[in-house]
Amino acid sequence: MTMRRNNSGKQGLGLAVATAAGACAGFSIAKATKRARKSFMRRLREDIDMARRNDPAATNAVVIVLSYPGLHAIWAHRVFHALWQKPYGRVPARLGSHRYIFRVVTSNSGGRHIGSYI
Repeated sequence: MTMRRNNSGKQGLGLAVATAAGACAGFSIAKATKRARKSFMRRLREDIDMARRNDPAATNAVVIVLSYPGLHAIWAHRVFHALWQKPYGRVPARLGSHRYIFRVVTSNSGGRHIGSYI
């Protein structure tokens, strides 16, 4: 620890300054996380409202959230893209996206008939 001069001209430890700086940094991280969470929830609400406006069969938000695979794909893409942008999130993003693709393909591939010959 180093000795620093405070406003009164006396020497003191810089520990209080470091602690205050750390607390401010922690506060800004918490604030940024809260802001990101609000932004995420706002985008979810916008997606649900868009589906409700553009689809006459959409009855309520619960039906939209549970049964619209297009929205599920968009939401999964947003999550995996946010992970991909972090240096520690490349592998989880890759594994998660492949798992999601496998789930979608296996749930949609059984018993489909398109047209009269296929």
